[in-house]
Amino acid sequence: MVRETTSPTGSKGFTLLELLVVILIIGMLMGIGVGVTVSLTRSQEFAATAASYRAFVVLAGAGARLTHSPTAIKAVPQQNRAFYLRTVETLFFRFEDLASGRETIYSAYGIPATCHNVFPTAGVVGVGAEFGTNPQLKLADSYISVAPGHIKNPAQGLYLSVWLYPGDFRSGRFLSLRREVTGEGLPRWHNFRQMQENELRFAVVCRRDCFFLYLTESYALEFGFYNGENGYFRTRCNVIRPNVWQLVEVAYDGAKLDMRVDGISLSVFYVDEGQLVPLDCVGKEKLRRALPERVPVLQEPLTISAPAFSFYGAMDEVRVGGIVVEQSFSPPNASLMHHPVIGPETGYKPEWVHFGADGRLDPRYHATEAQLLLTNNPYYKPKKPVVFEAMRKGGVLSKPPDYEEFARKKREERATPQSKVALVRVLPSGAVLLEVYKWDEVMAAEAEQ
Repeated sequence: MVRETTSPTGSKGFTLLELLVVILIIGMLMGIGVGVTVSLTRSQEFAATAASYRAFVVLAGAGARLTHSPTAIKAVPQQNRAFYLRTVETLFFRFEDLASGRETIYSAYGIPATCHNVFPTAGVVGVGAEFGTNPQLKLADSYISVAPGHIKNPAQGLYLSVWLYPGDFRSGRFLSLRREVTGEGLPRWHNFRQMQENELRFAVVCRRDCFFLYLTESYALEFGFYNGENGYFRTRCNVIRPNVWQLVEVAYDGAKLDMRVDGISLSVFYVDEGQLVPLDCVGKEKLRRALPERVPVLQEPLTISAPAFSFYGAMDEVRVGGIVVEQSFSPPNASLMHHPVIGPETGYKPEWVHFGADGRLDPRYHATEAQLLLTNNPYYKPKKPVVFEAMRKGGVLSKPPDYEEFARKKREERATPQSKVALVRVLPSGAVLLEVYKWDEVMAAEAEQ
């Protein structure tokens, strides 16, 4: 007896239409599965990249503690690269040897230096060196010289540090000496050009045809490379006080020049045809000539003070070094970001994190925590550094946005649903934290700011 089948298809199997439907469903499921897998892979990849960025910052802080020297992270979104910079000290002179009366003294690293008409005096710690105060020398021939064979040339940047105790350039003693040297007593200037051309300059640390650091008669600091023939830089007047010990530092990393007094960064200007010009308003070509990417390397002696224009006062703890790039970091499939709030205010310059010699954030640069950002948004493009036209033309810094600017901003805010932002937070203690947010959350916070 033959049993009847109850299957709707009988023994014929699936129809062509049913097979197509099944294949379509399987394809959709596979597409969803692959999409989820790719999304998870990209998310995990960005998480790994963000963790590597945090580790790179941790390395800089650990390097500061290990070497007892300042380090920094310099993030350049336009290049999508971050650099770990370290200050390397090559010369360090204290002047305890002067008390023995010998002409040759030695640095902390055993490097010899020859003294010319330099006398011991009370230093900021122990014995200091007094220059140029002997009236018979007429503000000349009082210096310390280091032969070029004993000088290590910095690989990239330059670091100078010295404690200064300048004399009083308005005292009767100095004005009498000035009259002997120049034929004039108390100087009188009617404008900056006259002052620039006629005031006396006193060498602090120099290397002929390489670099120089001067203190001027108006108590301004001047710094430049070569002999200043390609342009040089100057602070405002009266940043230094007479008859007081003050720590003066100059740091140049191959791109940025920083001059500090007692840990406070000073406004630095480019001297151009008798005018002081803010660095943001100087043409790129002029800055490129005045600030070379690498410190000039020449076989010239280094002098503390100088033969022709000796310092007038005392110095102590003179340090000379370089700023070198220890490592660099380029995030794969991600972009370094400008800070959405601070970036526009600073003209989209490189982002910095400075560590002191103890591995903590350097309070001279950071009043609070420092932050670095990274994104996997494929639409994000960092802006080029800008010069505020208001500084050059005297206008306002901002204007009401027009429709084109509004539309451009909207295009820049585009993002995929998977776009995220990694926030690397460096606390004042030196601890480094990592937080990850959705792109929309960061943009909403920017709008609130």
